[in-house]
Amino acid sequence: MEAGGASPGRQRAWPESDAAFAQLQRYAIALENPPLLIVSDMQRFRVHTNWTNTIQKVIEIPLEDLADDRRRRVLKWAFSETEVNQLKPDQTRQELTAKVAEDFAQLAQRLRERGHEPQAVAHFVNRLVFCMLAEDVWLLPNKMFTRMLEASLRKPDDFEAMRVISSPRCRRAAPSVRAGGVVQRRLV
Repeated sequence: MEAGGASPGRQRAWPESDAAFAQLQRYAIALENPPLLIVSDMQRFRVHTNWTNTIQKVIEIPLEDLADDRRRRVLKWAFSETEVNQLKPDQTRQELTAKVAEDFAQLAQRLRERGHEPQAVAHFVNRLVFCMLAEDVWLLPNKMFTRMLEASLRKPDDFEAMRVISSPRCRRAAPSVRAGGVVQRRLV
């Protein structure tokens, strides 16, 4: 299982590994900033890529997965001076930023082409960026924004009912969303 970097305060399935990783981060500079940071709680391994100017990748390997050659290969590469670059992420931060900026520009252009006012489009895109940031730093708990978007893909007609993020009634909807529920149409 691969995942992005953990944000402060984010609940993870393996809190012992989080504590070990936090401790390892404090030593990383003294270790001359190694390209990989690896932690284990004796039940699983977590390999964090740490190359300068690349997007961090986290590879989590439960102990029982070591029976799988592909999963063992990750650890083999991690401890091999000649193969460690197999784990280096392909994308730099600049490339990711440029791609995301291009995607948002295309989204804004499509919305303007559909007849939406430029100011309304800019405001909408700003709110999207804020929601993504808020979710990443755990201001929106339990992947609230992601779940709202996923629910809107399954039932596009209900998307209007999910506009609670900009609604003054959001406070009434928040407990339902935090608990993993979907905002009901009557709340909006």
